[in-house]
Formats: sequence, structure tokens, C-alpha cells
Amino acid sequence: MRDRPGPPARTDAGRRRVGPALVVAASLLGPIALTACSSSTPAPPTTTAAGTSPGSTAPATTAPPATRAPGTTSTTAGSSTTTTAPASTTTTVRPTTTTMPTTAQGFAQALLAAWAAGDREAAAAVATPEAVTDTFALTYQPWTFAECSGAAGSTICRYTSPAGELLVQVRNLTGGLPMTVTGVRFTPA
Repeated sequence: MRDRPGPPARTDAGRRRVGPALVVAASLLGPIALTACSSSTPAPPTTTAAGTSPGSTAPATTAPPATRAPGTTSTTAGSSTTTTAPASTTTTVRPTTTTMPTTAQGFAQALLAAWAAGDREAAAAVATPEAVTDTFALTYQPWTFAECSGAAGSTICRYTSPAGELLVQVRNLTGGLPMTVTGVRFTPA
């Protein structure tokens, strides 16, 4: 009389020991079980080793599924394949970093450009809060650069228009303070 195997022995951690036959069966049948439970995608074709029949025990290889970019579709008819890609879109992103001016005229020009664009944040990067407030209190109009001339610790940049004259005061680097626009004065024509 043969001994029947009893329940699998338990290890110290309380896990069941698995025999080698079960491991081999699971490794061979696992992919088949997963294929049977997968979505409606048909199973990939299998190829048998040369000189064997489909029912033989020679190892079989499975072709990997084709991969496509997200949002694309493929249609296969006979031996030709047609792929349609999604439409591309272009997004323009405004730069988040700006180069600070290095001259008094550059600071004055940057303030006028921010004023023309209605961009108080950009104006605040090159001018004191008081200069920004004074500038945006005026009605913007196109200005023509006339000149910049230095005076003790400041440079005054002069702009003209048919409506009058705009003086932009820029603090120089003298005295260890950063260069910035410190004042704006409009004189009507």
C-alpha cells in the first residue's frame, strides 16, 4: 500500500511548501491563464520549434505584443499596416526668467515696456514701488527716447511725445545700492 501524501508541511513562518512539480506547472500555465483572463485583445500567435508539431512537448515561443504610442490606432489587413497618430498641438509658454538690464537706459526702457504691456510685476522688477505706482497712474502713450545723462548718484533718461516729456530717474550703483528706477515725472507739452 502506497503512502498518500498528506497536507503540505508548514514552514516556520506558517507558509506552505510548494513542490517542484507545482512550480513548473504554474510557470507553464500562468501565461495561458492570464491570456484567457485578459481583455478582448486576441492572444498573440505562438510558434513551435522547427520540426515539431503543435501538439508536441517542444518549448514554444510567444511573439511579444506590438506596442504603439498612446492615442494611436493600428489596423492590420493582410500584410499591410496603417497607423494613425493623434493630431499634434503647439503650446507657447511665456519665459519665466528675464535678464535684468545693466544700464540706466536699460532700466528705463524695461519700465516703459512693462508699462506698455500693463505688467506691474515686470515693472516691479526694475523699479521701486513708488515709481511703479507713479508710472501706472499715467495714461500710457508711445515715447521716443531722447537721452540719458548722469547726476550725483542717478541718471535721468528723457523721453518725448506730442503730449509732453517723461523723465525717468535711475539710481546708479554708487553707494552700494542696486540700480533701479526710483522716480518718474511727466511734464505736459
